Formats: sequence, C-alpha cells, structure tokens
Amino acid sequence: MSAETLTIVLSAVGLLLTLGSIMCAGFAWCIRRIDGVERSLGARIDGGDDKLGARIDGFEERLGARIDGVERSLGARIDGVEDRLGARIDGVEDKLGARIDGVEDKLGARIDGVEDRLGARIDGVERSLGARIDGGDDKLGACIGSIRSGLVDVEKSLGARIDGVAADMVELKVAVARLEGPQRHLIVASR
Repeated sequence: MSAETLTIVLSAVGLLLTLGSIMCAGFAWCIRRIDGVERSLGARIDGGDDKLGARIDGFEERLGARIDGVERSLGARIDGVEDRLGARIDGVEDKLGARIDGVEDKLGARIDGVEDRLGARIDGVERSLGARIDGGDDKLGACIGSIRSGLVDVEKSLGARIDGVAADMVELKVAVARLEGPQRHLIVASR
C-alpha cells in the first residue's frame, strides 16, 4: 500500500468520522430542540389548561348561582300559584258542594212529593177499580142468576112442549093408522 492510498484511506476515514460526529451533533441539536419545544408547548398547554379550568370553574359557579336563583324564584312563584289556586279550588268546591246539596234537597223534596201524589193516585185508582170490579161482579152474578132462572123456565116449557109434541105424535100415529086401515100383509093372511 502506498502512501497516497493510505492518505486517501485516512482522509476518507477522517471525513467519515467528521461527518459522523457532525451528524451526531446535528441529531443531538434536533433532539434538544424538540425537547425544548415539547417543554414550552407543555407549559403553554398546562397554562391554557389552568386558564380554561379557572374560566370553566368561574362560569360553572356563575351558572350554578343563576340556576339556584332561578330555582328559588320559580319555586316561590309555583308555591304562590299553588296556594292561590288551592284557595280558589277550595272556594269553588265549597260553593259547588253547597249548590249540589241544595239541588239534592230540592229534588229529594220534589221526588218525595211526586211519590206521595202518585201513591195516593194509585191507591185511589185501586179503590175505584176494586169497587167497579166488585159492582161488575155483583151485576154479573145477578145476570147469571136471572139467566139460570130463565134457562130453567125455558127448559121446563121446552120439556112441556116436547112432551106435548110426543103425545100428539102418538095420537097422530094412531090416527094415521086408523086412516090407513090394517096393513095389507095382515089382510091377505087372514082371508
């Protein structure tokens, strides 16, 4: 190996070592730079987080206070409305109850009166119909009795007439027999 080759090889090795060390230094600088950016961004984020947390906490406290105030005022209004409406409803209930009781009493009295009048009318109709039925029964009994006695008289007169017709029949038969004379077969036999 010649001196020139050795010089070229040593120069190349030196160049590679120089470039390698420069690269290591560059990478170290990049890593330090990234770490610094990370620390500064982390600090900014933490600061933003703290600021936003404080603002959110303040906003939450203000809204909580407003909601509590609204809840108290609406609760008071609702209680007032409930008390007023409860009093009005009680008043209306009392008035309507009194009116219903009055109507019930009036209608009860009217119904009792109608019931008494109708009961009296029904009793009167019952008595009147009972008397008319009893009178009709008596009249029918008298009519039936007179019809029976008339039928007995008719039966007796018809019996007498039938007996008279029967007696007249016998006499008529005898008279016819005398007019006709003796029967022919009897006459022939006796000659």
